[in-house]
Amino acid sequence: MSEAGVVAAGRQEELLAVKPFEQQRVQFEGWLVFVAILVTLACAYESLAQTFVPAASILSMLHTYGIMEAYPVVYEPGKGIWRLMGWTGSGMMVLMMAYTIRKRLGHKSSLGSMRVWLNFHMLMGIVGPILITFHTTFKFGGLIGTSYWAMLATVMFGVVGRYIYIQIPRGINGAELSMKDIDSIVGAMEKRIESQLEKKGVDQKKILSLLNGVNDAAVHDGNGFVVLLHLIANDLKNRFRTWKLKRAIVRQFGFDSWTAEKTIALVKKKAALVRKKSLLSTTHRMLKYWHVVHIPLAIVMFSIMFIHIIVYFVFSPSAGY
Repeated sequence: MSEAGVVAAGRQEELLAVKPFEQQRVQFEGWLVFVAILVTLACAYESLAQTFVPAASILSMLHTYGIMEAYPVVYEPGKGIWRLMGWTGSGMMVLMMAYTIRKRLGHKSSLGSMRVWLNFHMLMGIVGPILITFHTTFKFGGLIGTSYWAMLATVMFGVVGRYIYIQIPRGINGAELSMKDIDSIVGAMEKRIESQLEKKGVDQKKILSLLNGVNDAAVHDGNGFVVLLHLIANDLKNRFRTWKLKRAIVRQFGFDSWTAEKTIALVKKKAALVRKKSLLSTTHRMLKYWHVVHIPLAIVMFSIMFIHIIVYFVFSPSAGY
């Protein structure tokens, strides 16, 4: 093989390696949901225990072993472990902004992958608000209430922004793929699908017409909000379609469960890339509008949060744990 051929082959393998990173993204998001639920349940238990059965609280149990005795079992936002939760949650919200600094340095920086930094940003941006919610002991009056609702709005817009962000095809380092790169990946996937079907010796036209049920490229470029709703609806429908298609090709074409799942995954991946390519201009526009809302909300949230901290120390200088 010529040197140019080796380079081209290496490039194609690099592009096709995007798939494992997509799987890692899904795995991370599943892990993040698990952590969020775990933290919420632990905090909810401690809240209820300190309110109704203080002796059964986690903090009270730790006191029996001489741990965290400086923190009294008291259910108030500025005291006990709830004050610590406020500091920890606020610290996480500040730390998550490190992603913004990393993003300014570009994809070629040696300070780690943008994917890793974005995952860190999401982790801090989800767990931090959970801790702050329980820190308030569900008292949302006054200035801090405004900051809290701004925080919730920022988190919700952050989730939407993440969804829009993953609609843009990206490579291993998080940089956006070119149209040529996307076409190369789609072409390679089509060959893999054909190869998979040839091995099974089935009627390709018949099975491909069936597999086209996961093709969601029918969403057309247009109004950003309408497109976003269509994307979410299609993704939800495809979860059900995948299950039905897997059963259909196992029964009609004699595929084993693992091969059926692998074939459908390839078809879904190809359809998603075709869709992302056709909606690229709309996706960029949506991301631009998203920044217009998300950034001011974050500024309001942080401004009021810092005012709240300053006011707390000015008017409660002797506040204890």
